[in-house]
Amino acid sequence: MQVLVTGATGFIGRHVVRALVDAGHAARCLVRPTSDRSGLAEAGVTFAVGDVGAPDTLGPAVEGVDAVIHLASLLKAPWKRAFHTVNVEGTRNLAAACAAQAEPP
Repeated sequence: MQVLVTGATGFIGRHVVRALVDAGHAARCLVRPTSDRSGLAEAGVTFAVGDVGAPDTLGPAVEGVDAVIHLASLLKAPWKRAFHTVNVEGTRNLAAACAAQAEPP
């Protein structure tokens, strides 16, 4: 199974990716250009460069995947707007990208 993981570079995300790979699944990690990918590349995953806040980057990321595990989130931010942008709009963007696929995950 091909699984897209958002938030793959975070604490929980790295463990989820490792569990997927160990279970024999193919993991695709949504990463920003500046993300620290150390440890993930060695796990044999593929990367989709994008951001949940940039809807135009999500279509290629979700194309062809069987499932999505959405872990991208902001836990701390100095502005309420930043929380909304990532946690609400980002989730909405990802759901829309999935729904737009010929065979949605």
